[in-house]
Amino acid sequence: MNAISELLFIVFKLVGFSGRAEYHISEGRVDLMLQTNRFIYMMEFKLDGIAEKALQQIHDKHYAVTFLADDRRKLFRVGINFGNRNIEHWLVG
Repeated sequence: MNAISELLFIVFKLVGFSGRAEYHISEGRVDLMLQTNRFIYMMEFKLDGIAEKALQQIHDKHYAVTFLADDRRKLFRVGINFGNRNIEHWLVG
């Protein structure tokens, strides 16, 4: 997912988002993190898989723990499945 993460990072950066691709935490790497003054978007991508598994990985590996203490921004966990060169399905949890 490295190429997808980096491409989406560039797109979001061009429209003014602050973020990081392949954000390292103790349990692994979040594919893409975006941050605004009010929101944090934690995204995990799957290729020809299912969005539920991407979202489950965020929960299973405790990717969000570091950001739960941030009481000024709302955290969104997003699982996205890519297939046939498109986003096929996405979930927010």
